[in-house]
Amino acid sequence: MSTVGLKETIVENAEELVRLHSRIHETLEKRAESLQDRQKWEQACAEFHARYDLLAFPGGYDGALERIISGDPLAMEAAVCFLECRPYFFRSGYMFKDILRKSKRPGGPGPCRWDLGLSDAAHSHFMLISDENVPQSTASVRSSGLYKS
Repeated sequence: MSTVGLKETIVENAEELVRLHSRIHETLEKRAESLQDRQKWEQACAEFHARYDLLAFPGGYDGALERIISGDPLAMEAAVCFLECRPYFFRSGYMFKDILRKSKRPGGPGPCRWDLGLSDAAHSHFMLISDENVPQSTASVRSSGLYKS
């Protein structure tokens, strides 16, 4: 899939996740009114949870971080697209932080993961993301000298 196709998929999937999550909240308000309303709420919850993994990240979010760490070119390209699109849906902020962290670091001994086929522009994208995206809780790590930017 092309980069444009990946970005379109990420945006469309994020819109679907927002719709599914909104449906949970819509049915939540009426679930106590009748058995039928409770079943609608349960169905909305079940559909959201059943579809979340595949909609959250191309190829599924379950195992995505491991695929990125291992240098899977498709997962790495999807990570770049996810970070560029910065989709907004339930738990996407946590995903963004985790994907960014895993994508910035080499996968261990040997060549840097960026040597596995992503462009210099993709590598630069990660290096240019500012510290405003790093959670406040890491401030103490930075000040301790353990964090090197």
